[in-house]
Amino acid sequence: MSENLIFEQALNLIIGSDYHSYRPQILVLTGNPAARACLVDFAWNLTKGKSLLLCGYILQEPATERIFAKEERIDRHFKKWMQKRNIQGELVTVASGSVAQGTSIFMQTVGLGLLKPNVLMMGFKTNWIRVAAENMKIIVDYYQTIEVGFSKNVSLVIFRNSDTGLDFSESMKKYKIAEVDLDVENIAKESDENKEKKEKTNDDAMNDSPPVSEEEENISRASHQSRKFMSSLQNAMSKRKVHSLSNDIENKPQTSTTPVKFNRSQSVETRFKFSVQDAEQQQLLVSLSKFHTPVKNGRVDVWWMHDNGGFALLLPSLLTQIGSYLQGANIRVFVQATENANGIQKNPQVQARMSKMRAFSLGPETLQIINSFDALPQAETERKFKQKLERFTWRSHGNKPAGFTTPIELQSVYDKTERILRISELMHEHSRDADLIAVTLPKTRVEEVSPCVFLSWLDILSEGLPPVLMVKGNNDPAYTYFNQP
Repeated sequence: MSENLIFEQALNLIIGSDYHSYRPQILVLTGNPAARACLVDFAWNLTKGKSLLLCGYILQEPATERIFAKEERIDRHFKKWMQKRNIQGELVTVASGSVAQGTSIFMQTVGLGLLKPNVLMMGFKTNWIRVAAENMKIIVDYYQTIEVGFSKNVSLVIFRNSDTGLDFSESMKKYKIAEVDLDVENIAKESDENKEKKEKTNDDAMNDSPPVSEEEENISRASHQSRKFMSSLQNAMSKRKVHSLSNDIENKPQTSTTPVKFNRSQSVETRFKFSVQDAEQQQLLVSLSKFHTPVKNGRVDVWWMHDNGGFALLLPSLLTQIGSYLQGANIRVFVQATENANGIQKNPQVQARMSKMRAFSLGPETLQIINSFDALPQAETERKFKQKLERFTWRSHGNKPAGFTTPIELQSVYDKTERILRISELMHEHSRDADLIAVTLPKTRVEEVSPCVFLSWLDILSEGLPPVLMVKGNNDPAYTYFNQP
């Protein structure tokens, strides 16, 4: 097939205007993806090669020529890692002074047309209390990253992997089971050495070659960018199954273009070629393989507190499809409702929810109606919440340090806090034995609360439970996902 035809097909797919079904295009903030392989695996379970998956790596360094060379080396290094694991996605890197700023750059510049992120996904910082005590700037930056997700017109997903976290790099180094070099500085050093060799080679070549005019140099650069862009388009085409279109055009029998799936039956011991030595190593193996090991008779509980286009139902539905580690799992949907004169099933709010659930093939038997949300939280739950904020509550006169809260602020959000604490209690009561929990994020304007208050909400909402997805939709009609041809 000619490059012109490939280019035309790619443009039709990427910027075509006749595409009306919602499709989650995920930008997941992984940092070093090999260090957070669990987060990459989990995100892959949502896309499975059917939609865009970008792994964002933000280098918190000034943008210099050396950093650009480092970015290129990191791209090559970890793209090989993703290909080895059959992860159909792309790594994107950026140099920025902060994670929040880098995320904002990603959301403004990454993607083209339909292949543009509409979901921002990140891990929950389980050790935020310790980090805040040592360096509050890190927590403020993390909170501002969440603010980016709220302020941009994208859906937001904050994933908590129980209380174990997502970064196992230190344990992987200890047992020497990393699939690639996890030390970015080693990668950068190699990049610098290659750069020096290249510069020396270029210097020698310049001494032996006639001078190149500025026009010729610009043409060379344009040619390089053109080849690079064409390569990107071809990759995009394969990920959106463009080859099926080319088969139709050339009147050839249609062949499958589905990539080879990650070998879920292969044990971690076999893949890394070593034997288990102790309980800590065994736990590490379980953690690393958690989201590509099929779960039999699984269950996903959805706490659907408010609707933002059906996004809270879409993600659990995707995770129960063929190819996911939760394939075939049962879904239960918890909603708040009160009984009226015609019975609780005749409640207009319940009927509206059931109507939307049908778009995801969820019948009325999956609906779990809870009418005890208005009860006050227990004293022990309130004590735990206050304990999280004790050292970050500013009671002195003068300017409040960044990230801290005040007694006045805590009083102003008291009702919202009580509701979150009550939801946490109900989740522990009904969903402690689920394989995954999805819950809508607290409905608030993040700029109206301090970082420590918001993170305390998320912490109390999700601690001591199975993996929890805390989600916020952007009101795009996620119900149309299963309307795709």
